[in-house]
Amino acid sequence: MSIFKFEIKCSLNIYFAAALIIGCAVTLSDIFNVLKFTGFMGKYPPSLYQYWIGVEFRSLQNTLYFMLTLILAALPFADSYFCDKRGYIKQIVTRVSRKRYLSAKYLAVFLSGGLAFSVPLIVNFIAVACICPALSPQASTGTFATYENGFLSLLFISHPLVYCAFYTVYDFLIAGLFATVSLTAALFIKNRFAVLASPFILFLLWSVITGGLNLGNFDAYNILRASQGFSPKPDAFSIIAVPLVLILATFPLYFVKSSSDDVM
Repeated sequence: MSIFKFEIKCSLNIYFAAALIIGCAVTLSDIFNVLKFTGFMGKYPPSLYQYWIGVEFRSLQNTLYFMLTLILAALPFADSYFCDKRGYIKQIVTRVSRKRYLSAKYLAVFLSGGLAFSVPLIVNFIAVACICPALSPQASTGTFATYENGFLSLLFISHPLVYCAFYTVYDFLIAGLFATVSLTAALFIKNRFAVLASPFILFLLWSVITGGLNLGNFDAYNILRASQGFSPKPDAFSIIAVPLVLILATFPLYFVKSSSDDVM
């Protein structure tokens, strides 16, 4: 078995299952809100694209889920490199090149983190689709959370399914990249819990700093949400810049320093 397959197999562990269970419990509990609100008939019949947890922003579950992002993403495998450094890595680097091991570790942490966050979103989408029809959004009703000045708002109106798919994939990317922050943290931090919590700590600091600088369109909490009932809204630049910053701030340091560290 290749090191890539081995690391990915190890990442699909009991903690990954726990992250999925917790995430799905939160997103599926939002169905009770959907059932409550669909009982009120307003200007427009209830729509899947109105009540999917990714596009609605008023419920407690929505706030809770997007605040839990980095805890769920980090839970499956984010502390694995820290644990490997206590002895396992010595066995691995005698069998495969260190670069292959480091690349496999990065990929496994990224994929497990992205899946742990995005799968519950997909589960919620399917559950809401069983209750609400996929009626196309109408800008004139004022009942949808993506407004005319929002990012990709025209796509939301014309092809809402594509819009939701884009945000699901984008959330996978951001959650996975935040999970890899722990790999860099493990180079400097000696406490396993602190390493595991490092993506969430960075997430909170990121929100505080961007909020203090009035750069809400770069706030990771905001750009994860397909709903845009807030201001300032993400734009194309911030959507691209945030993942680039995460990659450039973590991957080079992780790869270069880990490649040069003496593990023997």
